[in-house]
Formats: sequence, C-alpha cells, structure tokens
Amino acid sequence: MKNKFLLFLLFFLVNTLFIDAQNNYGVTFDKDENPDNCSNYNRMMSTKAKEIGFNIERKGNSLFLRVTDKEWFESVLKNKTDGIAVDVIPRDNYLCGVELPDTQIRGTLLKPVYKAKLLQGLKKKGSNSWLTLVGRVPENLKDKDLEFNILFLGNKTMCGYYNIYNLESFPWNLLDMGIYLDELKYKNDGAIAEKETTEKKFKTLNFTIPFEKNKSQYYPEDVKPIYDSLNLTDYKISKIKINAYASVEGSKEINERLQKERGNSIVNSLKSYTKNDVITEVVTSENWAEFFESIQGTENANLAQLSKQEIKEKLVGTLSAELEPVLAQHRKGIVTIELSKIVRYKGMSNQELVSTFNSTLKKGDFENAMILQKALFDRALKASDPSLLAKMEIPQQKKYADFNNNKAVFGYYQDASQALTAKRELEEVLEVAPKNKKVRYNITAIDIYLYRYDFEGLKERDLKVQIRGLKMYGINNKLILRMLTNMDIIKAEKKRREKKYKEKDAAVKSIKYTYKLIELSNSDYLSLAQFLTYYDNVESSKALLYPVVSKVDANEDLLFYYINQTIVSNTMVAQNDYRVILSNAYGQNPERFCQLFNASTKEGVTFQLLKNTYLRSSFCENCN
Repeated sequence: MKNKFLLFLLFFLVNTLFIDAQNNYGVTFDKDENPDNCSNYNRMMSTKAKEIGFNIERKGNSLFLRVTDKEWFESVLKNKTDGIAVDVIPRDNYLCGVELPDTQIRGTLLKPVYKAKLLQGLKKKGSNSWLTLVGRVPENLKDKDLEFNILFLGNKTMCGYYNIYNLESFPWNLLDMGIYLDELKYKNDGAIAEKETTEKKFKTLNFTIPFEKNKSQYYPEDVKPIYDSLNLTDYKISKIKINAYASVEGSKEINERLQKERGNSIVNSLKSYTKNDVITEVVTSENWAEFFESIQGTENANLAQLSKQEIKEKLVGTLSAELEPVLAQHRKGIVTIELSKIVRYKGMSNQELVSTFNSTLKKGDFENAMILQKALFDRALKASDPSLLAKMEIPQQKKYADFNNNKAVFGYYQDASQALTAKRELEEVLEVAPKNKKVRYNITAIDIYLYRYDFEGLKERDLKVQIRGLKMYGINNKLILRMLTNMDIIKAEKKRREKKYKEKDAAVKSIKYTYKLIELSNSDYLSLAQFLTYYDNVESSKALLYPVVSKVDANEDLLFYYINQTIVSNTMVAQNDYRVILSNAYGQNPERFCQLFNASTKEGVTFQLLKNTYLRSSFCENCN
C-alpha cells in the first residue's frame, strides 16, 4: 500500500514583494530590515537534522502545526515574539485563465500564534509527533480546496516561508535477497544475479515493435518471433499491455485512432497463440518525450519552446519531410506481457499428490520428485494448508538436503513470522550437508531478517563475517553485496532511532557506493529511492533514479516517484531533458500526470506548482 508523507519546500525570500491589502498583523516581511530578528531561526534551521519535519494538519476547521522533534521546536522559539503564521491558499487562485498575483502572501494570512501559546498547546500525538493549534479555516474558505503554507516568525519578522507538498511514496524494505527453493526465488521482481536462475510465480517481459507509417493491421505471423521467445514451458500468458506511441505530427485524434487500431491488432495477434483467458490493455499517446529529446542540440531545438499545437502547425510540408527519419523512430509499441506459472498435477487430490511425491523420492527419481514438491508448494499456497508439507516423507540424509531445505524454508517464504522455526530446521539439514550452499544462504538470509528486529542476539560484526563467508560455498558475489547492502540499511535504521546521526550517515554512504555494483529490480529501485529520500536526501534519490526514468519505457511508478521528488524545483523544470521526462509521464498515464496538480490534501503534489509558467502552460494545455 502506498503511503503519503508531507514534506516541505523552503522559499528563501530575499526581496520584499507587494503585500495584499489585508491584515498583516504587524508582521514585517523584509527580514533585511533587521537581520538579527532571524539569527536564532537561521541557526536552528542550518543545524536541523534532516529527519526533523513539520507540516500543517487540518482537523475539521482547526489547523495544527505538527513537528517531529519537540526540543528542536522549543529551541526555534527563543523570544516571546517568535511564532508561526499560516497562509491559507484556495485552489481557485490557480485556475487556468486566472491571472496569478505577484504577491508574497498567496492567500489569506491567519493571525500569528506566538511562543507562549504555541508551547502551552503543544501535545504529544503518537510516538514521534507533537501538535499545537495555529488557527482556523476562514468561514468563506471552508468548502474550498485548500493548502496551508507556514511562516516562521522571529520577533514578528518573517524568517522563512514553507510551501507544504505531498510526496507520493512507497514503503521501503530491505533489498529482496530471495531464498533458495531448489532455485533462487524472489518475492518481487527481484534482480537476477549472474549465473543464477530464478523461479517465480509471475514474470513480466517487455518488447518493442516499430510501427510502419500508416500501417494499422498486424497478423499472427508478425508477432510470432515474440511469442516464440517467451519460452512458455512452465508459464502461460495472463496479461498483455501495449503502450502504442504515435509520432507527434498530424491530428491528435487521428493519431490516437491509428494507435488504438495498431495496439488492438497486435494484442489480438498475440492472443491467437494462447487458449486461456488473457487480460488486455491498450494505452495510446503521442511520443512527445522522444520528440523533445531528439531535437535537443539541433537546428530545430527552438521548437521545444512552443506549445504542442504550435509544433504540429510547424510539422507540415518541408519540415515534416526533413524530420521523417527521426519521426519514424517514434512510432512504436512497447508490449508488456505478464506470465503466470502453470500449476501442474491439477487432476490429483492433495493426498494423491503427497503419495506420488513420497514414492517418487523413495525410488530416487529426484528430477520428477522436485517437480512434484513444487506442485505441493503451489497446492499448499492455494489451499492455505501448510499441513501438506508435514506429510512429505524426506529422510534427513545428505542426498536429500535440497528437498529438506525447500521444506524448511517454504514456511518462512510465505510468512516471515516462521523465521525461527525455519532456521532451526535448516540447521538440522546443515548437520548432514555442511557444504550445501542453498542451506547456508537461506540461514544467512533469515539471520539478516532476525537481526533487523533484534532477535537471537545476533551481532553486526559476526553476521557480516557469515555473509562474506558464503563466497567459499559458491554464492555469487552480487548476492553477497546485496546482503551487505541490507546490513547497512538496517544499521542506518538502528542508528537513526538512537539519534546517532554520524554513524547513520556513514551507513548511508556505504549503501550509495555498493548499490552501483549490484543489479536492481524496479521494486528495489523504488524501495531504495524511498530509503535514500528519508535517510539521506532527495538528491541521492534523484541520482539513483535518473538513469532509469529518462527512457521512454521507464517503469511508471519509478517515473512518477521521480517526478514527485523533483517537480517542485523550478531549476529542474527549466531543463529540456526534464521536460522530456514530464512528456513521457503524460504519455504513459495522462490522468496520473494531471493529478500531480491537485491540492496536496487531494492526492496531488501541490496546485501551487501552477505558479511555474511552463507547468501552468502544460497543465492548461493537457489537463484543463
């Protein structure tokens, strides 16, 4: 499930702008008039740990300031006229066609609340939050979409102005280490280490199909090479999705119709090869992302400054013919095929399946016994009946170590609370097969989980020695690095809780070096990006994601997570390569793109993004 975290954006206001003719309650908006008024505020902000946060929470029509560090907040309020004020801003102020006022206060300024009242009302909420009342929503704004900006006051002088924005995020976890169930198996779309194979219940594969100009019909023989490459021995097609891209010249309506025809034609051709029911989805868009990217640094780069309609009007006649070799590369379909694992032995009852496994293993037919054991695992999952595993008769001998390993670790794979039980059973297997790499890897993976939650009294140094020792048993070095990265993630979590920020930062620094040496899946990227945002800074997260989100076939969640982090930066928005990323996001999911500009309290980042001229133009052209 996605979580929502409110972060803040600071605008350092150097020059005094025109203030609306409203009550400013004696607040001075030019801090340069008396810089000493903000000296304490400046010192506290410059030394503030990045983990300390604050925002406005609305409860009914009451507005509360939420802070995550009581001592820090008390230190900010040094003088009796140090305080907080709230700027209440309605969405209506940012509608397309409405002229934006060039004012410092963007909405309605509420009466400031100063030190004594703020601290008197400060109450603990949960384990890491304190709330204090800072105002009420004005009567005339109660039914509006609103956002709430924060003013920090020092001696009645505005020292800082904060625009709260909503960062869509995903809960982070350790990098998926997988476990050995015969082969290495990941819970997510885990990264594949060199020379390792994966056994997964689902697979996702991507293909790119170039489109010929004006061609909309595709036949089964056109897509047969794709189907043949799927290697469907153990899998079947469960879903086909195609993002059909048109080049940008010509009518948008005609382009969308043509892409719909192309997409449906390819989907139907692929479906003709399979008898099972397949979910299908066709998404069409014009390929503005690659168009903008392709004209960078060329004599046509100035086109990027025009609106989309103005560009279309230019792309006729000679210019269209001149750019045709480039435009031809933009007509394509990106096909995503989801595969689900075929469940074998459907006709057997549970008891028959167990009996067949036991007799096959007893005869020494290990190859078929392994297939039957996998089928039993699938059956246990589907029936939610772990008792099936107990009925497997596997001698505790070296030659049966892989089977006992699978049996022991399967419960943990499905339910992490079974970690201790699985570890004890694996240790019994290790007694008869001390050099079995799968058993040793699984024990270590479980130990890392137990260490994270302070079970078993495991020590960091001993566990790292254990991890590095896996190399002598034939475990791939990239898997070892993945485990060591997880140890640093755990260390950062522990040191942050202990408020040992220097040690936390050292662990994060190690992570930023190590992740470049391992392969990351989309889920790994999301998890690690969220971790870096919270434990280091947005810049680290941006550096991680940029190489993967700058491609037209970037994962949608990664793409929008990156945009959520960066779209508040006017410097980023001004860059052409960033505008390519924005165009790609709109092409992949127009509705999700337009939602970015909703109120921060209504699933958006902030509607105050529309103060930026480029974003306002893009929104009003595409979303209004």
